[in-house]
Amino acid sequence: MKLYSTSEASDLAGVTFTRLNRWATTGTLVPTTPAQGSGRPAKYSLLDVLRARAIGFLVDSSGGTYCPRVGLAVIKEASADDLTNGLVFKEGRATTALDLQVNEVTEPTLAALSILSTR
Repeated sequence: MKLYSTSEASDLAGVTFTRLNRWATTGTLVPTTPAQGSGRPAKYSLLDVLRARAIGFLVDSSGGTYCPRVGLAVIKEASADDLTNGLVFKEGRATTALDLQVNEVTEPTLAALSILSTR
């Protein structure tokens, strides 16, 4: 399994390096290999990258200030299949459909991760 640095993962997920670091620090998104001091940086799997993309979408769609609790809980427990085959969840009156497309021939690329539909 290929692991990505924070910089690579943030580029692939379409979120800032700072945001991804903050999520790792607060437990919003725990990397596959958490950082241990300055000698061992965090490493992210493709599933982590998919989750970061989905969380980033939720944060951005809420005005950039917070991530809806239900959506965050669903995404944190979702498998790669769940994220790429579609998730639907309801928070309050809003229903969100999330479908990530991954085109991984050799390596995922920034353009390969995108939100296909939201309602």
